[in-house]
Amino acid sequence: MIKMNLGSMIRYFLIGVLFPLLIQFIMYYRFTPNYQPGIYSESGFRSFYESSVFKYRIAGKTLDLWIYHKLKSSESFRNFKENKIYEKRLLALDPEADSLFYLTYYIINGFFSVLLSLGLLYLYDRPGLYTMSESEKIFSTVLLILVVAITQFVITPYDVAAYSSEVFSFTTFLIYLRTNKWKYLLFTCILIGIATLIRESSALILSLMGAVYLALFGFSFSWVKKMIFPCLSFIITYIGLRWYVNSASVQISENNKLVENLTFRPSALMGIGMAVIIFYLIRKAAEGMNKKLLYHFLLLSVPYVVMVIFAGLLVELRLWLPIIVGACVLYKINLQKLGYNKQFSDLSAHHTTDPQPH
Repeated sequence: MIKMNLGSMIRYFLIGVLFPLLIQFIMYYRFTPNYQPGIYSESGFRSFYESSVFKYRIAGKTLDLWIYHKLKSSESFRNFKENKIYEKRLLALDPEADSLFYLTYYIINGFFSVLLSLGLLYLYDRPGLYTMSESEKIFSTVLLILVVAITQFVITPYDVAAYSSEVFSFTTFLIYLRTNKWKYLLFTCILIGIATLIRESSALILSLMGAVYLALFGFSFSWVKKMIFPCLSFIITYIGLRWYVNSASVQISENNKLVENLTFRPSALMGIGMAVIIFYLIRKAAEGMNKKLLYHFLLLSVPYVVMVIFAGLLVELRLWLPIIVGACVLYKINLQKLGYNKQFSDLSAHHTTDPQPH
């Protein structure tokens, strides 16, 4: 159990709740996210998010429309206007722009930013699990929330939700790893399924799990078997979505962006530079066994990275966020506190290079 004192409660409120809401408000109502036009009204939203691969990310899309209709039916929000200037700026991007519909983006991404921040603070506070001071916990969380806020130049109803689901899924996995109680593995599988309804980057949750197993026990069929149900949770949900949404025209990705990513245009060069910096920072973030753990994670994330290169634009920082979130939950984890109990003795017995518990 995590013991909460006054200092912890203040930290959770200021960093876990207030800061994400404030920084998201600044990004939505003091900047204009103009990367994707035509998505600031219900008709434009439906036209865009019910096409291509976006139609399979049903959780965020459904939540956005549900909140919008709830707000629209409320007397308090029916005539909502933040101010006239900010209303007009949206009309340049969408002739049918609706201030209330724009508000739903802020509500969704503000809410999941809070969940992401709280989830990270809670994970860092797990007794003995992270070798971090209180200031390190605060600044690691703040830095991630700031990076998430910067990515809001591309507005979506699912990205931030995907990041928070990654943290919560990994947390339940760690609890399972420490207790070997199958109910936590079940919770992890359920969360992976939900995360896949949000965005297919949920596959990186499996990469996180595999990286931890690999760092602790080396390559062993014993832990590979333990990955069967989590993998099935992803695969069944992934395939089921494509069958349910449109079985006649299944689409895996958008158009091929490889040539666009590897040209000498400024945006392509900036994207390549961003990718290089991200991997450099991840490499420098950890020491000792944690560095090896991050290498395992990056290795298991190669399929996702390949998909980003072929199907996304490298300059879209949000596409790298799932990997950055993964690095944030791994770089300071105390590996000596994981897996060393009698339930996992069958695994550690086959991996003699593991450090022993103190």
